[in-house]
Amino acid sequence: NAADEKEKLYFSKMREALAHLAGLVESFVQMLRVEKGAADFQALERTDIACLIDSVCNRFERAADKLSVRVDGVMPPLLVPRRCIEVVLENLISNAIKHGGDGGPIGVAASLKKERRGDSKESLLLLTVEDHGAGIPQDKIEEIFTPFFRLENGGEKEGLGLGLALVKSVVTIMKGEIHVRSKPGEGTAITIQIPVTNNNGTSPDTVG
Repeated sequence: NAADEKEKLYFSKMREALAHLAGLVESFVQMLRVEKGAADFQALERTDIACLIDSVCNRFERAADKLSVRVDGVMPPLLVPRRCIEVVLENLISNAIKHGGDGGPIGVAASLKKERRGDSKESLLLLTVEDHGAGIPQDKIEEIFTPFFRLENGGEKEGLGLGLALVKSVVTIMKGEIHVRSKPGEGTAITIQIPVTNNNGTSPDTVG
């Protein structure tokens, strides 16, 4: 009857509100821990990047058919702040799912490259998450990493506006860089560039 339907709707809205609040609290906690230099965010771990990406992607069961993973070359295990990379991937993928719409698959890619810095070469891990959604106006690209900034999508604002701000904080901890490529109507690709070392504290020899 109408009363039962109204009650179901009420509890459904309550669950949504609680889930939203829980997400907000979790995002705040993570940002505070990053800013305070929590040990697990700083710790270096020998990490199989392909396995880590698969592990993070598996958390998005509802979007599993949209995620396309590519790890270039034969990438050796890397000594990296695993928790940092995990948080970055989780938030970038979540953001791509929210704003990717029905524009096609969401690509998650990883590769290694060497870049000359002065008289030496630095090994860099590149992680890219790309969607084919509405894209971002050029004048808004810098703002997407600001806390509580939310892109409008079809007249509605989605998400909490903290995910990409957290990504920026974590990338700063890793002494990395963020590059955004986006055009309205053509989707968005966000690439994280992170310096890496092998288990002996030097740059890995194998680059895919």
